[in-house]
Amino acid sequence: MIKIFGKHIKVALSAAVLGLSVLTVGALATGCSATPDAAEAPEAQAIAVSVIEVQKTGIENLRTIVGKTQPVQEVSVFAKVPGTVTEVKTEVGQKVNEGELLLRIDDKDIRLQVEQARAGLASARANLNRTNGGAADLQLAQLRSSMAQAELMYQDAGTALESSKVLFEAGAISQFELDSAQTRFKNAETQYLTAKKAVELTESTINKENTAVASAQVQQAQASYELAKSQLDNTSLKSPIAGIVSVRNATQGELISGGVPAFTIVDLSTVVVEISVMQELVNKVAMGDTVALEIAAAGPGPFTGTVTAVSPSADPRTQAYLMKIEVSNTDGAIKGGMLASVSLATESRESAIVVPLDAVIDDNGKNIVFVAEGDVASRREVATGLSDGVYVEISGGVAEGDKVIIKGQSYLQDKAKITVVE
Repeated sequence: MIKIFGKHIKVALSAAVLGLSVLTVGALATGCSATPDAAEAPEAQAIAVSVIEVQKTGIENLRTIVGKTQPVQEVSVFAKVPGTVTEVKTEVGQKVNEGELLLRIDDKDIRLQVEQARAGLASARANLNRTNGGAADLQLAQLRSSMAQAELMYQDAGTALESSKVLFEAGAISQFELDSAQTRFKNAETQYLTAKKAVELTESTINKENTAVASAQVQQAQASYELAKSQLDNTSLKSPIAGIVSVRNATQGELISGGVPAFTIVDLSTVVVEISVMQELVNKVAMGDTVALEIAAAGPGPFTGTVTAVSPSADPRTQAYLMKIEVSNTDGAIKGGMLASVSLATESRESAIVVPLDAVIDDNGKNIVFVAEGDVASRREVATGLSDGVYVEISGGVAEGDKVIIKGQSYLQDKAKITVVE
């Protein structure tokens, strides 16, 4: 006997049932010479069957949709500088870490550019130092010294002019001598004012302009140096992600450029299965739902995934909605491009009478099952409901506790004699 228990359906079949379908209808006659009058109609023999005692259990209505696996991340790695490949460090199928070296490009010319840029930066910095603390300061100091001397001469000339005026009033000096003292004062005043203006102009304009130009030259040289260093770093091509090398186009000794990817790196720690669902299913599944999958090429599983994306609009060509499911792949058994059958639960029932799908027979458009009543098979018409592809919900002709025939039912008619084989 086979029973359905609780939420889980268990089927136990005797080995004898697998090789037994129908008992012999009657014994063969021991001789061929018996007359018709002596022969008797043979008694019909019981048909061997297997049964399950049904109980209410849960069931989900599953729809299976096929998609393909693909890496959660796939990156094409291009060479940033052209040149000759001097060393290849990895091969297709090899695992690489983020930042791991993939290949090297000849860097002799770029190293010379770095040295040239470094020298230019040093020269610009030296020029800025001269501007800030060298020639400019010396020039300003000289101008200030000249202004100080001119100021003293201006003061002396003023004092001499005042003395000459007193002496002229006293008749001690001539008009010519007074005029000469006034001329010397005017000249000293002009020289002082000129020297003062030169100092002010140097402090406010000339020094700032020179410093600004020198600073700009340093910034330009610094940028050139950083660019040269970056180009040197780019001669070492490194993996941008952790993953597996799926494509290698670079070969040692050949000239490489940025037109074709040198490598393709895929991250298969998680795979994504993309499926297309029609409008009647798209609202049955939500982001975050857990779904069951079968990926035959990756092994028996079981595999489960999480719905991570559901398109809000249908593809105009297929009228289907894109759905993405992420599946953990820590052991790496799942490869990109494998077929995956995704089972979507569109409806569920917590308590239902469930039998194996094969137990239900189509009899001219009617769904029937056979129930064992002692040693007789009773034909029952039923209605089918939810199905997960293995089991089906039935109602109408079977009650909880009935023994539904699941093996041998194809040979039965209503009220047929049966023998239940454990």
